Amino acid sequence: MKKTILKRILSFAVLVAILAGCSVCFAGCNGDYIKKTSKDLSTYTIEAGYDDDAHVISGVMTFDFLNDTGRELSELRFHLYPNAYRKDANINLVSASKGARAYKNGYSYGGITIDYVKNGEDVPFSIGGVDSNVLIVPLSKGVKDGQKTQVEISFGTTLANIWHRLGYGDNTVNLTDWFPVLCVYDGQKGEFLQDPYCHYGDPFVMNVANYRISVTFPDEYVVAAGGDLVNSTTADGCTRYEFCALSVRDFAIIASKNFEVLSESTDGVTVNLYYFADKAPNDTLKLATAALKYFSDTFGGYPYATLSVVESDFCEGGMEYPRLVMVTSGLEEKSYKNAVVHEIAHQWWCCLVGNDQIRNAWMDEGLAEYSTNAFFGANPAFGIDAKGEMAAAKANLNGFLDITGNYFKDIDTSMCRALGEYRNETEYAYMCYVKSMIMFDDLKTLMGKTKFNRALKKYFETCRLTIATPEQLVKSFSDAYGSDLTKVITGYVEGKENTIA
Repeated sequence: MKKTILKRILSFAVLVAILAGCSVCFAGCNGDYIKKTSKDLSTYTIEAGYDDDAHVISGVMTFDFLNDTGRELSELRFHLYPNAYRKDANINLVSASKGARAYKNGYSYGGITIDYVKNGEDVPFSIGGVDSNVLIVPLSKGVKDGQKTQVEISFGTTLANIWHRLGYGDNTVNLTDWFPVLCVYDGQKGEFLQDPYCHYGDPFVMNVANYRISVTFPDEYVVAAGGDLVNSTTADGCTRYEFCALSVRDFAIIASKNFEVLSESTDGVTVNLYYFADKAPNDTLKLATAALKYFSDTFGGYPYATLSVVESDFCEGGMEYPRLVMVTSGLEEKSYKNAVVHEIAHQWWCCLVGNDQIRNAWMDEGLAEYSTNAFFGANPAFGIDAKGEMAAAKANLNGFLDITGNYFKDIDTSMCRALGEYRNETEYAYMCYVKSMIMFDDLKTLMGKTKFNRALKKYFETCRLTIATPEQLVKSFSDAYGSDLTKVITGYVEGKENTIA
């Protein structure tokens, strides 16, 4: 896309956005508690365009901030996740074992630049954090609890040629966390959480917000996004897409010149499958639709109008975002099926019921793994032996602990460590995915299936759209069981359980 064309379209688009306001956008979203919650949230409004030649997405973000921290703030802080892709970043984006899968065309780098920041007037912003990962915005005037302020940020994000959350590959352009994202404020500590990136796990903690995103792409692209498409207009070989998403934690976009699209509806929700190499797309769509329905029936109804399942250039198995999940292209059939269902389960455990994915990754990863196994157990026609998978998980965990015991005297089986505190990525995966999944399966055996499923429903209803704590999870299970399960659950979480049988 020529920059002159991009500037012209962006200028026109900003005018349209100002004139149109947000009435159409808000009218296109559904879910009673989603609408109700959205009235008291901060809102990201972004006008952006993608330069296909330079692999840069440039935009202007207007952030309407509602202070719900309980105290007056004199500044805001935003994560700059794209700076983890800088050449001089302090961390490696992927482990050495995944380097070849991530950098298929050789090492490549990206980052984000901030052109200006306004809070009614230009303000002297700075870049800080431990790895140039935080944008610090002093406010022209302090904002008290319950009050609002507006910040405007002009930015440009350069994409690396990497099969990752953010980057471009041979088939897809992955735009996730591509703009400044407000840091969560920790009221107990009286500070913003500024955790840097980590090469394993999901190094994110995010509150829900509203998103109005307009993005312009060359019209060869098909665009998948985590929201409702409100409108699209084409001019000068480019298409501008207007999306709306209320009460979500993030907003992801995946674009490709090679996408084919299939759709199917269940219980009023449209599931869209975007694919380019999937050899059995109709089967994948059937699987995704069945998973959405099963989880809605078991945990609580899916409150959004659409869910997009997107085949992507990605070096991991998959990645969840509100209303959009990435699934890695080229996985073998069983892994592909597991990835589709696991990431859809995350719509409940992470996207709707949030948690601190840095310090308590076991909460969403273990529940997503358990939920995946439960789905296949209830749907044997999809060809995965759920009982066999659970037995294999227990055997593999015990094997890992045996091997680890031969090398280390102090085997740590706790699941409550923060990212970066595990010995390596393998230990993290065994603790937060495998062991946590086994814990939830053992709880089901202890409580009985009826009470266990009641606990999941209670946890969902009580904690949806919040950042849930381990204590809230324990309370939901204890209330459903009729007896205090604190010692049982914390025994697993803190690594004090006797055995994994």
